[in-house]
Amino acid sequence: MNRIKWIDVAKAIGIFAIYVGHISTTEGVQCMPFVWSFHVALFFLISGFSEAISSKEMGFGRFLVKKIKTLFIPWLTFALVSIAIHFVKMGYSGTELIKGIKKMVLGCIRNNFVPSAGAIWFLTCLFVIQILFFFIKKLKNKWAILGAAAVIYIVALLFFDINAPKLPYNIDTAMYYILYYAIGYISFKTINSVLNAKTLKGKILLVASGVLSFGYCGIKILGKDIFSSLYYVPYLNKLFSVLSTLIIIYAVILLAKILENVEPFQKIGQNTMYLCAGEYVTHTVICYLLMLIGISLTVTSTFAGVIYAVVLLTISYKFVVPILKEITKWVQNIPSYFTVVKNKEIKN
Repeated sequence: MNRIKWIDVAKAIGIFAIYVGHISTTEGVQCMPFVWSFHVALFFLISGFSEAISSKEMGFGRFLVKKIKTLFIPWLTFALVSIAIHFVKMGYSGTELIKGIKKMVLGCIRNNFVPSAGAIWFLTCLFVIQILFFFIKKLKNKWAILGAAAVIYIVALLFFDINAPKLPYNIDTAMYYILYYAIGYISFKTINSVLNAKTLKGKILLVASGVLSFGYCGIKILGKDIFSSLYYVPYLNKLFSVLSTLIIIYAVILLAKILENVEPFQKIGQNTMYLCAGEYVTHTVICYLLMLIGISLTVTSTFAGVIYAVVLLTISYKFVVPILKEITKWVQNIPSYFTVVKNKEIKN
């Protein structure tokens, strides 16, 4: 599958938004509510894009093995690394180690794993979504697929609290975000066509939609929202919340299209899975090194938060990601190592 540049850049923007969103300040970061309104949904929607691009059909067994290798094993690796770092950070506390392992066994439930390392919940959640979607996709008709995802989303809203997830492997969160995954899956061809418009009509549509979506983002950043009065209307509030998120995501996609030839952004976007795990590692190491020289890291403003996010992302990409890649590769190759040993024993 050939990589699509604007998708990689959109992922780079998304991971930057996650880094910014996870930074706490003494005065409060003004843009934090804004990034929290779209960054997670963005990644699930983009994952839906990837599902649409991948046209290769396979049986469930082969599909499951592939997802275990590409999602579950990396998640397990990142979880173990996070637990190890937290264990050292907490003064080699056996209690903390056991707590971390127990939480890992449950799939790193969102907001309930090692403090500051909770971002890796995304991988188990995506793992569950992709298993669910394997069967939903068999409906073939795009409206039936969207309808099935919407029903699961509604069930999640009715029976679970999205702000306090409890089910193992983030099943309840997966039921909520599968809607964005399905929207990404069924809308990819249309969005890609709009972004690459050749006709005058298509270009006018692209510019007009861009002006509206960027304008809406500007209003949101300033703390305003044209849908604010509707958020208090029962049932409609969730609909307009999803609509608001989709408008922001569309603006991010347009920005990604504009920046698609910026190679550093492409590279960052191609490594978001490792950057997701690397955030906690990098932040912990930076704070520890600064502490050794008597400096306490404190972010006091929005500008400082954004700058620190850039520094954190850069260091993570340059130094932590390569290490995580090697560790993950080693873990993924463990089964093949045992196969080689077994074959040698058979020959002997």
